[in-house]
Amino acid sequence: MLPQALKSSWAKDWTDPSSSSLAQQGGEETAVSIFTAPICDLFVELFDLKENKNNWLRRQAIVVILQQLLGSTIERKVRDTLRGSLQSDNIDKALLSFQEMLFPDGERRPPSEPRTEAEKHETKIGASKKLGMLIPDVAANMIGRGNARRGARRVFGALQDKRLNQQLILCVFDEIFDLLFPADG
Repeated sequence: MLPQALKSSWAKDWTDPSSSSLAQQGGEETAVSIFTAPICDLFVELFDLKENKNNWLRRQAIVVILQQLLGSTIERKVRDTLRGSLQSDNIDKALLSFQEMLFPDGERRPPSEPRTEAEKHETKIGASKKLGMLIPDVAANMIGRGNARRGARRVFGALQDKRLNQQLILCVFDEIFDLLFPADG
């Protein structure tokens, strides 16, 4: 599971929907909150809306927008995607494309040439610029341009840590396998 340093309220909310403060509406748990609570918590944490007292209105607006407008859309999209992905013909297609990617024409894929440090640095700078322009353009009106820039830098910095990326991928796979193959006990 997640190491202590990476645990936050959204991780607990995702695994235990009844524990979320956003999950309760009038004493009833809503299915919408299962999907929106972790997204709301991620937005609030990512864009520093929790710590600054001047951002309480923006924080509340984001929570309301995500819960009321996007909640059912997110839930429906996730359920439709999972339902479609778990059909046997789609699983077969995915496995065949994965096999073709690893073994084109039945032969093992030859190793690619390693990138030079200059190429890696150029790619890193380009990705940073694109992310630094994308997030503020998309989110500046709702969360403020300064918060959006800080959030973009925070996301980019977090994605540069190889161990965190490995942990994220392993946690996602762990959750997927737990959902697909629940342990009896």
